[in-house]
Amino acid sequence: QESINKIQYEIRDLQSVEEPEPVDVSTLEEEVMMYNEQIADLEEKIETIEADFNTQKEELAKAEQAYQQIDKQIRELADSADPLKDDLGRADIEIAQAKNHRKHYEQKHKEHLKKIA
Repeated sequence: QESINKIQYEIRDLQSVEEPEPVDVSTLEEEVMMYNEQIADLEEKIETIEADFNTQKEELAKAEQAYQQIDKQIRELADSADPLKDDLGRADIEIAQAKNHRKHYEQKHKEHLKKIA
């Protein structure tokens, strides 16, 4: 009797379990199509972004090259200006010496004129 009750209980238990509803294949196919479209759209966006990235990368390389050329020209001009700066410094010293000599000789000239007068 006990085993019969047990079996009946298991039968009722199994009957109470709902069977899963059948999968609607057309719905799943629609979802697959939708996801495929989204993937295609995203791949297009990726291609566009990669093209923009490559364009920006090329522009950056050109800008860096232009910067390097300008920097080189600036360094060359600065290097060529050094001798001119040295010459200018020597000229300033010579002018200062000439002014001192002039003052000295003007003073001597005044003293000479006082002696004559």
